Amino acid sequence: MRLIFQLLCLLVWAISCAAQTATVEALQAQFTVHSQTRELGYHLADITLQTVTIEAPSGYVLDASSLPSVGNKTYYDLVKVDTKQQKFGTRTQFTIYLYWQNFRSVQEVRSYKLGALALQFVKDKTSIKVPVKAASIIVSPVIPTVLDEAHLKPRADAKPPAKAYTADIVAMTISALVMVWALIYLAWKNDWLAFGAKHAQPFRLAFRQIGALRKDQGRTALYAAVKAIRNAFDATMQSSMSTEQLSSLFIRYPHYAKLEHEIHQFFNATDVFLFANQPLNISVKELKSFAKQLMQLEQG
Repeated sequence: MRLIFQLLCLLVWAISCAAQTATVEALQAQFTVHSQTRELGYHLADITLQTVTIEAPSGYVLDASSLPSVGNKTYYDLVKVDTKQQKFGTRTQFTIYLYWQNFRSVQEVRSYKLGALALQFVKDKTSIKVPVKAASIIVSPVIPTVLDEAHLKPRADAKPPAKAYTADIVAMTISALVMVWALIYLAWKNDWLAFGAKHAQPFRLAFRQIGALRKDQGRTALYAAVKAIRNAFDATMQSSMSTEQLSSLFIRYPHYAKLEHEIHQFFNATDVFLFANQPLNISVKELKSFAKQLMQLEQG
């Protein structure tokens, strides 16, 4: 009987422990743990920042006594611990910043484990322990472990990759020549530079004479502009031109036919202006533009 009683007690204890373990695991499952650490690139005395983020159900408070204490550890010294708490809806996020520092020199690349954590969270009378696995980092030696001639002798400077510039130079030269030719053509087309003033073609000379009038819009300037264009027609045909003789102009110089309508209007309006002393409803600016069109046709 005594043996059976002891077996029953042992069975009840085992069931109780199993139930308690299941309850703890169920509570721990409500906690989400993330640990973040840069694993590579450390040397002697470098600081390693480990960021531990734990999301807990609302109401749980971190027990500060469960945080690791600052001081010497197995391989690393814990030099600083910071905590931050923030609420997100029904959950609370705890962020723990752990600053680890290594003062141990090694002669080879070695992997080290930082300290594991067992954080305690309390709610009312309930206490739950949440484990955090130890993070792992890789530490490099302070100096090369093999100091042979290859390590002591400085390496030669790296040469830049060879590049053929011939095609680029040719392309730039062609582009520059095309641009210069275009500028020269535009300057000649629009008479920007006024070269060869003594031997200029008739309408080019008329365009320059009207341009010399500048902003003068009086009757004298208007008369001078009309005479400049009429003289250019006379010089082109080498005879005194009238409205009746325009057909001869278009037969001898067909390219002026593009402005046949405008030329007829100009002669009709200026005949009245010159010979009947009637006002002219054309400005000096418009006459200059007309002379420019004739100049460009004159150039072909």
